[in-house]
Amino acid sequence: DLFGNEATFVTSDPVNVIYAFPIVTLSFVSQFNVISVQSALINPTKERTKTVMNSSIFICFILTYIFAVAGYLINYDGTKGNILLNFDESDKFVNMGRLGSGITLTLAMPMICLPCRESFLGFLGKYRAWREERKQKRLGEKLPLLTTDYMEQEFPLKDAPTSQNNFGHTFFSIAIILSCYGGAVSAPGISTVWSYVGSSMGFTVAFILPSACYIKLFQNEFENKNHSSKLVAAKLMLFSTILGAVVCTAQTFFFPNATSLH
Repeated sequence: DLFGNEATFVTSDPVNVIYAFPIVTLSFVSQFNVISVQSALINPTKERTKTVMNSSIFICFILTYIFAVAGYLINYDGTKGNILLNFDESDKFVNMGRLGSGITLTLAMPMICLPCRESFLGFLGKYRAWREERKQKRLGEKLPLLTTDYMEQEFPLKDAPTSQNNFGHTFFSIAIILSCYGGAVSAPGISTVWSYVGSSMGFTVAFILPSACYIKLFQNEFENKNHSSKLVAAKLMLFSTILGAVVCTAQTFFFPNATSLH
């Protein structure tokens, strides 16, 4: 009996909710794809874009829900975060799935590492520029904020790499890969990783930053009826999501094994 007494579709433990909800928030961090989807339409009107987005989200929800329930019904509460671990190591078909999953993750690593490295190096460049600006202000020198020589020194052209740039790129690439490997090995399970990412970055990207930006843009239009209710909703979302991010991150970080999820 697939839907017997062992199946638990609604949990009574609030700890499980706090642990699992951040994973759901990861479904809302793909809003940056709206621009590319709209650009791909022949007649990109607002209604057509909305129809395409809602239809695709609904189809993905149905498929994901079917696979999630089917995976849960295999071992019920014994289902692990990586469902491949629930199968025997001698299963040839499952081993093919493990091999395919490993190849996919290996080939995807450069695509993940590159933007992470470029963002970090860009942050370092801006930080050096900020420190140089403060230094010039303390010295009382009235120099232009960004001179041609300074731009070439702090942000060298990518078309003319130097040995120093190559060393920095190689060093940071290896550091990112090793840190990812160390985190993957030390994590109790993949569900813990997704919960931590969702509670920290998921909340931030999907809810905190959009609501904060909306409040900043329309804070002077509170008297406008079209924006007053939305501003109140944005402030409530900002407060509740910050609280949720703190609570869920703390629960995942300090009590990773305080839940029946594996």
